[in-house]
Order: sequence, then C-alpha cells, then structure tokens
Amino acid sequence: MVGMFGHILIAFILSPFLVHTLGDTKYGIWTVAVAFTGYMNLMDIGLGSAVNKYVARYAGLKDQDKIDQIISTALVLFLVMGLVIILISPVMANLVVGILSLDETLKDVVYLLIIIVSFDVAIFVVRGLFKGVFGGYQSYTTINVILLLSAIYKAAMFYVFLSYGYDLISMAAISITANVLSLLAFYLLLRKFHPEVTISLKFSNKSSAGKILNFSKFTFLTMLANQVIYYSDAFVIGYFMSTAAITYYSIPWTLAEYAKKISRSISQTYAPAVSETDARDDIEKIHLLYLSGSRYMMITSNLLSVGMIVLGGAFIAIWMGPKYRELCEAVLAILFINLYFQGPQQISYSFLQGLGRQKAYSYVTVVVSVCNLALSIILVQKWGIVGVALAAAIPQVLFHGLYVPWLTLKTIGMPFRVYVYETHLKSFIPTMALGGSLYYVYNFHYPTSYLELLASAFCCTLFYLFLVMVLMLNKSEKQVLISLVRK
Repeated sequence: MVGMFGHILIAFILSPFLVHTLGDTKYGIWTVAVAFTGYMNLMDIGLGSAVNKYVARYAGLKDQDKIDQIISTALVLFLVMGLVIILISPVMANLVVGILSLDETLKDVVYLLIIIVSFDVAIFVVRGLFKGVFGGYQSYTTINVILLLSAIYKAAMFYVFLSYGYDLISMAAISITANVLSLLAFYLLLRKFHPEVTISLKFSNKSSAGKILNFSKFTFLTMLANQVIYYSDAFVIGYFMSTAAITYYSIPWTLAEYAKKISRSISQTYAPAVSETDARDDIEKIHLLYLSGSRYMMITSNLLSVGMIVLGGAFIAIWMGPKYRELCEAVLAILFINLYFQGPQQISYSFLQGLGRQKAYSYVTVVVSVCNLALSIILVQKWGIVGVALAAAIPQVLFHGLYVPWLTLKTIGMPFRVYVYETHLKSFIPTMALGGSLYYVYNFHYPTSYLELLASAFCCTLFYLFLVMVLMLNKSEKQVLISLVRK
C-alpha cells in the first residue's frame, strides 16, 4: 500500500505540471500513447499471472525443479512476445495516426512516439516475468520498492526535460530507460533473495509451456476485455471529438484508475495465498479469506468512491484549476459511482485466479467490453465525454454489482446470505454516515484550498473508520488493524 500511495502522490504532483506544460492537445496525445501501451501489454497474453500462480503453487509444495521450469519456459515466451511487439510497431503507429484527428504538424511526432513506446512495451513485457516471480513468492515489498523508484525516476526526468523545452519524444525515451533499470533491478534482487532459482533455456519445456498458456488464455481474455474497457475511451474521444477532449476525460479517469489500483494492490496479494491454500484443500480458510478480504476491499473502495463523488469537483478545482472542474466533474461522479460497485469485486477476480476458475469470468468480461465500446461510440456523439463515461459505467455496474459476486460465491461454495450480511449489511451504516458528513462539508464548509480539503476529509475519514471498527470488523481483524497502526 505504501508503494501504491507513493505512485498516487507522484501522479498528484506531476499531473498538473504535465497538463499545463504540454497543453491540452499534447497531453491528450500522451494519454493516447499510454492507452496504446495498455493495448500492447496484451502481448503479455496473461503470462505474468500464470508465473505468479505456478511459482506460488510449487513454492507451497517445495518443488524447486518445477519452479525453475516454469520461470525458464516463461522467459522464452516473454522474449518472443517482446520481439513481436517491436516487429509490428510500424503498423500500429500508422493505425494510431489514422484514428486520431490530428494537425498535419503532429502526425510525424505521433508516429515516432508510438514506435518508441513499442520498444518500451517490449521491455515492460519481459519485466513482467520477474514481477510474476516475486509475486509468486509473495515478495510484494520488493515489487513495490522497484516500481516506486522507477516512478520517481520517471517523474524527476519528466520535470527536468519538460522544463528545458523537450516534450513527447523525450518522455517516451525516459520511460524506456526507467523500464530497463527496473528490469535490471528485478534480476539482481532475484539472484540475491532467491539464489536457488536457476533460469536456463535447458529447463524450458513443452509441458510447462502448456500449463502457462492454458492458464493464461483466460487471463488474456480478461486483460483484452479490460484494455477495451479502460483504454478504448481515449481512441473513441480522439476520433469523434479532439485530442484536447481526451485531456478533459483523462483527468477524472486518472483519479478513478488510481483508486482502482489501490483496491487492486490489496486484492492481488490474495491470488498466490489462495492458490497455496487451495493446494492444501483448506476450504474453510478460503471462506475466511474471502470474507475478510471483501470487507477490507469494501472499506477502502467505499471511502474513496463516496469521497470523490461528493468532494471530487472541489479537489479538481484546487488541483488543476476551476476550468477543469466545470469540464470534468460530471465524468468524475459517473466513474466513481462505477468504482463503488467495481472496487470491492477486485478481490473476487483474485480468488478466481488463485483457484484457476476464471474461465466464465473471462468470457463475460469480453461481452462487457464489447458493450462498453459500442455504447461509447453511440453516446459520445450525443453527450460527448459524459456519454463515454456512462458507456463505461453501465455495463460495469451490472457486471460487478450482480454477476461477479454470484459467480465467486458459487465457485467457493459460500451461502449468499452469509456474504451479504458480512459485507454489504455491515458496511451500510458507516458508508451512509460517511456520505452524510461529506455532504455537510460540501454545503456548509466547501473547501477552497488543500488545507481545508484535507482537514475536512481527515475528520470525515476518522468518523467513518470509527464506525467501521465498531460495526464491520470482527475481533481478530480489529487486532490486526491495531497492530498495523502501532507499527
């Protein structure tokens, strides 16, 4: 969580600088490049999650030979994927330039930007092997430290180079160096902390490749669907509106995405733990893990969602300027209503992954992504970026609010009434009290500075967490929380 909050702090400080230095149009182009990166990451085809699962499983069984085979085989697959990304980059660059409504003076810049970003993605994909290995060993501190240092390096270099008049191309080059350095750090730390791991082409084999690809194909479908859901918006807006309009959408989208990452940073720690517990066939512990994890997810997600729905507009006005509040507030509210339903269910996907039972989830996610894209194309022409936000929210609310909890409860064999009582019913009063206190602040003490906003948010959060402690957490969870606070 410290690593995630570090990323959020960096984005909080850097984003206004990027928007105001690059301008709305060029920042919109950079957002498209980030979206393109998201799509190209699909070439990972879910291999990282497969490495995570099988390293955790074989570590629990203390089978080092299997771990070496999985890692070595995955490295070959990752290298092939990276090469494919580089080879198809000119085609993808032409495609992106053709989709966007750009001035002639910017087309060559965007083409070169996409080529450079493709090399960056190839390195990023290979880095995913080591991230998956450390995730399998549940060494999340190592992952977070490396990624946080990489983000700090990128932010510092962005500031320096943009201050001297450089812009998009230099940003892409900086991103490449950051990923190279983090890849090297992952490798060196793997050698230090897990010297028993041997990576060699002679350990790669068809059997391990079959396991990895069989597991990753469903994760790949989920990744594909999520990329369509999360990154198609930028292309739709760029095609039907303008690259400047992408900026007005990306500001609230970025806030919502970082809120999701906070939830994801909690949920992803459960996948290897569930895989290891499943290997021991401990159903009772899986049930306990799911209930406690769902409560933690709901506590965090509800706090972020309700807070931004009520005071998000004030935050944007202070953060980016009053102009952006007017342009972004409606989109922000819609995206965080979606997060209210989606955030708590991040834990469900981690459980399905850990159990290797994400097949149905993956298929339905593809349907949701297609609905999202189709609705975006329809609604953007009527309501602009607000229509795009609605197109993203409507299918997601139905999917995460109804289907995902039903599927997960059915998979782990937990009664619906137990889940509802332990999560939704116990969270109702704290969440309503949080909303009421924030609404009071909005109407009677509307914040116009960071100090006022932080003071109001802090007081409302303390009130909320007190009610959470009293009404939501059981005795053992309270003891865990108290020990964390003391540390």
